[in-house]
Amino acid sequence: MENVELSRTKIHEQAMICIFQYLFYETQKEITNKKKIEEIISDVMEVSFDECDLFFRAIIFETIKNKKEYVQIIESKLNKWTFDRLCLTDQAILLLFTSQLLNNRAPIQVCIDMAVDLAHRYCDEKSYRYINKVLDRVGKENA
Repeated sequence: MENVELSRTKIHEQAMICIFQYLFYETQKEITNKKKIEEIISDVMEVSFDECDLFFRAIIFETIKNKKEYVQIIESKLNKWTFDRLCLTDQAILLLFTSQLLNNRAPIQVCIDMAVDLAHRYCDEKSYRYINKVLDRVGKENA
């Protein structure tokens, strides 16, 4: 992907893909040469890490840095489920947009709409419903 000005929607989509890959490598115990997040970002964006949008890098690092806290918050909003039972794509979307909501990066409904849009494109047909519900609960609690 050439280094052009990306829309916030596209930035969030690419960030979700990076977080998904990070979560994937995190689950692969047998892989000894795991990619660092900087490598993942460069691969997804197809430019060097230093050339990537600062907002893009910030939302990814913010999400990963606070992952443990965000997982606890998300789990408290899931009914009869645990975070680790969710597919990695759902996890990536929930982590990214929980981070966005808790750090007031965008209005609640904008975050939820972007997350649901990504869920429609990348997840199974039922995922968007609970992603919507969980993020709505996170947003209302943080409002």
